[in-house]
Amino acid sequence: MPPELETPRLRLRMFTQDDLDIYHDRIYGDAGVMQRYDPGAEPKSKAYTQEMLDHFMEYWNEHPLGVWAVIEKASNEFIGYAGLLYFKGQPEVEVLYALGKAYWGKEYVGEAALASLRYGFETVGLERIYAIAFTENKASQRVMQKIGMQYEGITNRFYDMEFECYVMTREMFQASSQAR
Repeated sequence: MPPELETPRLRLRMFTQDDLDIYHDRIYGDAGVMQRYDPGAEPKSKAYTQEMLDHFMEYWNEHPLGVWAVIEKASNEFIGYAGLLYFKGQPEVEVLYALGKAYWGKEYVGEAALASLRYGFETVGLERIYAIAFTENKASQRVMQKIGMQYEGITNRFYDMEFECYVMTREMFQASSQAR
């Protein structure tokens, strides 16, 4: 079982099947959310959301890391997801996140991403974690910069598509944590 993580305003917990409807409504079924995280993407079917939910739940059985459901503590509402995954067929790990529109601009995503980075470096013992975003997704790139990730450039090595790539090493994380 993955551990639950807590931040001042959020709880990151394992997904459950009970999350399906709200997960679909807030993320994959919302055209605005899909456009922000993947320009040109259309809303996905509920079956697609179920596949992602199952994938996130099963991932923890094979790896010491994965993706959590992000819950706003004040309301106990599901607001999105955040976590760590290995790039498909690669040894590198990425931090990933998506929040429902109502939760944009509140710095929740940075809080969830930092909790994920802390888990990756301090619990799993990773040396380096990447983050990628489409060039058009300036908001996600601002999050990466704000949490201290370093810009590495444009890459297509992870998904055969061009992405803006950011990285954080364990050493960078420890230095930034000590400054806080």
